[in-house]
Amino acid sequence: MGEQQRRLVQAKIRRRTRLNSGQSLVEMALSITFLVLMFSGAVDLGRAYFVQVALNNAIGEAAHYASIFPPCAKSTYLNELALDSTDPSPAPKCTGSNSVLSRLLNESDNLDSARLSAVSMLGANCTGTVANDPPLTHIGDSATSKPDEFSLQVSYRLPLLTPIMRGMFGSDLVLYACNDQVARTSTNPSYSGVSLGEQVVPDATTPCVNSGTHFQLKVSVQPTSPYSSANGFALLKSDNYGTLLDTYYVGSSVSSGTVTFTTASYSAGSYYVILVSGTNNSGKVASPVQVSGTYRSGYFTCS
Repeated sequence: MGEQQRRLVQAKIRRRTRLNSGQSLVEMALSITFLVLMFSGAVDLGRAYFVQVALNNAIGEAAHYASIFPPCAKSTYLNELALDSTDPSPAPKCTGSNSVLSRLLNESDNLDSARLSAVSMLGANCTGTVANDPPLTHIGDSATSKPDEFSLQVSYRLPLLTPIMRGMFGSDLVLYACNDQVARTSTNPSYSGVSLGEQVVPDATTPCVNSGTHFQLKVSVQPTSPYSSANGFALLKSDNYGTLLDTYYVGSSVSSGTVTFTTASYSAGSYYVILVSGTNNSGKVASPVQVSGTYRSGYFTCS
């Protein structure tokens, strides 16, 4: 083989080597992109599975409690974390720490109470409505009567971390859990509950109104007695940092009734409200601090 032929062969080998190297780089880049997307999605899916298991366990405990003490499954008591002394029976034994929502919250420390919806009651198999409020055992009724079958349902807004999951489901993934039970007894708890603080809830009729120029958010305080440690409300956005958006000054003590936030600065999304203390600053609560012993409201959404 002459010198010229040897050089041509070597040039072909070098060219083929460079082509193979470039092809390998392209294949590696495509593979890494796919693997990053797959594993990033697996992170959020794993978190969702973990939260779903915790949510199922929590609603299962709440429904089991409600089946043993059906009077506490009455719709007016389900989510009452404050101790209701206005209704002598059975409210003190079915509110506060004895409420169905309290049993749900105590079941898992891994669930953020601010991301939980209120507990709602449905009919059998998580559909329709229950026949009686609260459910009845029908003991002593006709031989054909059966205990009321009911279901408790709750939802949870799981914040998503990875871009691919946010692109598919938005900033939050809403998880649902439901548990079916029957009324087993007609008794109340043998002891009264302990107050878990004032409860702030979205207005039942129109918690959020989007007029196109502003958002109007309305919440109410329960129960009816004033909460002397708080003199205002704070509105927060339901992101990972609980961004403070607005405050509302009420006075020396927060009494029963409703309060409405109205401003053009809100954007579509989910919000929650807390009771705060602070001084009056032109209708706002200056340097708001959450009052000890109070619970955040559940989420309400403006779209």
